[in-house]
This record gives sequence, structure tokens and C-alpha cells, in this order.
Amino acid sequence: MGNDPLLLKLKAGEPDAFKELYTAFYDMLYVKAFSVVRDEFVAKDLVQDCFIEIFEKKTYTLVHTSLQALLIVIVRRKCCVYLRNQRRLREKVQKYRAAEVIRQEFECIDFLSSHIQQHEIQVRDEKLRKALTNLSPQEKKVVDQVYVYGKSHADAAEATGMNHHTFHTYIYRAVNKLKKYVQLAS
Repeated sequence: MGNDPLLLKLKAGEPDAFKELYTAFYDMLYVKAFSVVRDEFVAKDLVQDCFIEIFEKKTYTLVHTSLQALLIVIVRRKCCVYLRNQRRLREKVQKYRAAEVIRQEFECIDFLSSHIQQHEIQVRDEKLRKALTNLSPQEKKVVDQVYVYGKSHADAAEATGMNHHTFHTYIYRAVNKLKKYVQLAS
């Protein structure tokens, strides 16, 4: 393929060469991108980005054998980057939602606590103290960091030496255990 006429036209800077490249390979690249990302609009955008990269960076000047192979590599790379970014975004959204649910639950608890009588607060506190003794050492540690020392989840995770995911798992379990114990003790 060293004598690919389209490659020679591109390297020579012929005006219609890029349009010819686009026409010759767009459909094939779209099918490949769509088979990976499963989204028509994203696949079209990724293929467009592929051609923009080829045009702006003039990577075809480095090709000695196959334009098609270069285009496939570029579109696959763009698909992989897109999928990796989407996965990271989903993970961030899930973490945010979990933290938001916990935050809302504690806001609700705080609201209710401010409206019950002092005696009820004392009874609840005693139940909570008993419930705290049923937590594992790790669960107790994360509860102390957040609710005794008033640290943010990120700071508390760092202080306990846990990664964010592990920390959120422990705090979630601890809160659920505390809720169940307090409800059973009622």
C-alpha cells in the first residue's frame, strides 16, 4: 500500500484530498465507533474528532503504508478515552448521590432532634451510646471522625487512612446499624 494514491494526494497537499479521505472512510469509521460506544451522536462526534485530528496534526504525513489503519487506531483511541471518561463520570455521580443521601438523612435527624423534648433527647442519646458499642472498630472510627470531630468525609477518610470508597462503605454501614439499633430499642 506504499503507493496509496489518496495518501500521496494528502502528502502533496492537493485541495480535494481531505474531502476524498472523509468520503472514503467516514462510514467505516462511524460503524466502528458506534459498535464501541453504542450511541449514534457520540459515534458521529468521535469520527468527526478523528478527522479533525488528522487534518490539524497532519498525522498522515507519518503514514507509509495504510491510511485506514491510522484512522482505525485514532477512532478506537477516541472511543476508549470517551468510555473511560464516561465510567469516571458515572462513578463520581454515584459517590455524590450516596454522600447526598447520607447528608440528607442526617439533616433530617438533626431537624427532628431539635424539635423533641429534652427527655427524649437523653433517652435517644443513651440508646445511641449503646448502639455505638455494637459497631466494629472501623465503623466507630469513621463515625467519630465525622460526628465527634466534625470532619468532612474526605478529611475523615484521609485521617483514617482509608480510600474514599472504603470510608463511604463503613460510614454507610455504621449509620444503618445505628438506625436499626435505635429503632429496635424504642
